[in-house]
Amino acid sequence: MMSIKKRLLSYLLVEDLEDEDILEMLSVPRLNTHNIFTKRTEEGYFKILINNHLQADERMFSEFFRLSKVQFQFVSSLINEDLKKLSSNYIPYPITGDEKLAVTLR
Repeated sequence: MMSIKKRLLSYLLVEDLEDEDILEMLSVPRLNTHNIFTKRTEEGYFKILINNHLQADERMFSEFFRLSKVQFQFVSSLINEDLKKLSSNYIPYPITGDEKLAVTLR
């Protein structure tokens, strides 16, 4: 009977130490966000290449992704909800499902 109590106490102590480690990691201040991430919506791969160049040319779009625009939108509609990430204070503009699909297909 005593050994069960000792094991339980030991388990609870280890769990408490793990919780303290997790809390310590969470309280570490984050570094500033690099410009490469903050300027993604203006200067990123999807904005420059896809929106500015490939959207206007169906043939180039198909060669680049190996899908037509209609097929791309269909695949995107199937998986978009699964890929969606909510915005937060730290990530105000998360990567969209279309952007993730574009990187995956490429």
